[in-house]
Order: sequence, then structure tokens, then C-alpha cells
Amino acid sequence: MRVAIVGAGTLAKLLSEELPAAGHEVVILSRSHKDFFDGKPGVVEQRTTDYSSVPQLTEQLKDCDAAVCTIADFSPAF
Repeated sequence: MRVAIVGAGTLAKLLSEELPAAGHEVVILSRSHKDFFDGKPGVVEQRTTDYSSVPQLTEQLKDCDAAVCTIADFSPAF
């Protein structure tokens, strides 16, 4: 299964290790390239995206079987 991890923080780093160990391919979606994921076994691709653009997210996720959103909002409203 190809799983997209949306976000690239602490939880995404953990999932990028656990999902490949369970036999899944991982695609990272984040606002910018993250060196941490380069060459990581099971991480097949990093994609830069705008989280607020539904059309862009739809395009970025079209070849994925599942998505896990790890985005956190630390603004005062949250």
C-alpha cells in the first residue's frame, strides 16, 4: 500500500519508520523539502504542497491508497 504522510514533524518521522517496516511505501507531503527523509528506506518520494489548496492536495494524493494527516496547529485559536 502507498501511504501519504501529510506533515513532516515528529509523528511523521515515526510513521516514516513504522509504515515501511510493515511493508508500505511512504510519500511525504510537506510545505518544504526535509533532508531527514532523503534516502530513508521505504520513503519513495517527497512532495512539496500547499496544505490550503484542495486541488493541489487532490493531485498530490491521486496515486496514494491512504493518507495520514500529522499537521498540528499551535496557534492560539487551537
